Amino acid sequence: MQRFGIDVGAINKSLYFFNKGNISNGRNDFFQIALDYFKQKPIIGNGIGTFTNKNMYGIDFVHNFILQFLYEGGIILTIPILILVFKAVVATLNMYNLTKDLYVIIAFLTCNIIVKLCFHQILGRV
Repeated sequence: MQRFGIDVGAINKSLYFFNKGNISNGRNDFFQIALDYFKQKPIIGNGIGTFTNKNMYGIDFVHNFILQFLYEGGIILTIPILILVFKAVVATLNMYNLTKDLYVIIAFLTCNIIVKLCFHQILGRV
């Protein structure tokens, strides 16, 4: 793309990690650390804000909001939050008199946003 004078940072970063053989940008390590500690305390979790102490990278967050909740608060925190998110999405969609096609499109886009949150770093900085 650069030979056409197009410079897209996200594409360049992806190609860089692809050429290194690991497109996860090291996030798989964070996921594994969070899962390992979640398995040790699946019910109550490890405590909010303690992920920094559990990894050698000094990273504050897991880069996956579901794993973050599982790690920090265990099942006791994660299940109610997921129920609230689901109910909020359904309530929002039901507020409007949508056609079936539009309902499906909006539901699809909402699911994509939730998946994006699972792999994005911004949520941890809030």
